[in-house]
Amino acid sequence: MYNTKKNTYVMVEFTVLDWVSGELADSKSKERLKFTCAPIAEIAAVKIQNGKICEHYTNFIGLDGVKAENLYDDGDCMSRFGITPAHLIGAPSLKEAVEKFFDFTEDSIILVRHKTSSYNTPFDFFQMYAKSYGFFFNNPVFALADIVQAAKVKEMLEDGEQDIEHTDILRIAEKLDHLNFWTDIFADYDIFFNPNSKESDKARNDPLSWALAFARLFIAITDFENDALEEVKDDTALPF
Repeated sequence: MYNTKKNTYVMVEFTVLDWVSGELADSKSKERLKFTCAPIAEIAAVKIQNGKICEHYTNFIGLDGVKAENLYDDGDCMSRFGITPAHLIGAPSLKEAVEKFFDFTEDSIILVRHKTSSYNTPFDFFQMYAKSYGFFFNNPVFALADIVQAAKVKEMLEDGEQDIEHTDILRIAEKLDHLNFWTDIFADYDIFFNPNSKESDKARNDPLSWALAFARLFIAITDFENDALEEVKDDTALPF
């Protein structure tokens, strides 16, 4: 049970450019850029206190050692996120972004979209960079995908589907990677999600819109479970 009234949570989302595939190139040398891992181009964080979204921020991250004005996008790597080289010119460094997130998070519980040991997630990359700068996140980290999966399985049980097979759980887990599944979940909990909404003030596929939507989803799921728990307590109460 996640206590949104007692604990403080921070939902974090990133825009990660897949430079391993060499989709970005230097317009002057016409050579593809080679990096050891995918760089983080943008970060967004949303804080949840007392069961409500109380604070958020977002910023682009400058490209270390590369002049952003010299980049062109020959593989739609940047354009699919609505990012242009101009967004990255003069942006804070990755070290500055780490410091800001470290101060923003403090001792909060961190929420990420996925958390797995089978592959490196954006937060894994971020932690790797943070350690290189001397910042260590010892905060508990929970994956929203796991929380949603548990909620859906619980819902299936409560609907009377007692004979849930392992394949049913795997089917839910597989769908968590698809955009349509997330939007369906938002609809299930009556959450309005629109990247162009005034709340995010964005007009693209940006991490702040997703972080806000995921934060609302987390609150909705925990509120629903807390309300259900209170109803159970009321039903079992003695009539005197």
